[in-house]
Amino acid sequence: MARELLLLESSDWQFLITTWSARDYAENRIALHYDNFSRLYIMTNTYANGQNLMNILYGYILLIVPRLFQAY
Repeated sequence: MARELLLLESSDWQFLITTWSARDYAENRIALHYDNFSRLYIMTNTYANGQNLMNILYGYILLIVPRLFQAY
C-alpha cells in the first residue's frame, strides 16, 4: 500500500503532464496507482474490521486476470 501511495504521489507524473512530454502515459499511470491504492485500502479496512476478504479478492481477481493478457 505504501509503495502505491509513493508512486501515486511522485512528482514525475505532474512534470510529465505539465510539460506535455508524455501526458497520456503519466495520466494512465496516475489512474493505475490510484486504483491499486484504493483496492488495497479497501482490503486493509475490511480485514481490520474482521470481515471476510474472499468476496473482495474474488472481485479483484476477475478484474486483474483479463489485464494479464493485454498487450502493453
